[in-house]
Amino acid sequence: MKNLKITLGALLLSFSFNYATAQSIGDRATAQTEKMDVQLGLASDQKAKVAEINFAIIDKNEAVMNDANMSAEVKKQAIQGNNEGRLQLLSTVLTPEQYKMYVDSQTQVKVRESSREIKSLKLAPVTPAEN
Repeated sequence: MKNLKITLGALLLSFSFNYATAQSIGDRATAQTEKMDVQLGLASDQKAKVAEINFAIIDKNEAVMNDANMSAEVKKQAIQGNNEGRLQLLSTVLTPEQYKMYVDSQTQVKVRESSREIKSLKLAPVTPAEN
């Protein structure tokens, strides 16, 4: 019975991972835009522009991730640059209040992710030095 639960759990994780990676760029851009719409209360013209921005950046980031010629560090820098570009583009579409709300929410996400990374580190116990 325990093995069955483990097997079913692994199978479920496999399906959910495959679904997440199988989502199209358009689906991800739409989901992100909808989330931003709920969070920021976008006007219809803003929503259309934000959708274009999200699609373009997700498309660029996907191309970076799939580029086998780029090192992990170069990929990280390219994606970071793309995301900074997204902020710059969004600042031209959103009101100052909406932009501040968006930046604040992104900062909170980064803080939570950093906190999770720190908690996941397993450090070796410190032993006293022998004299």
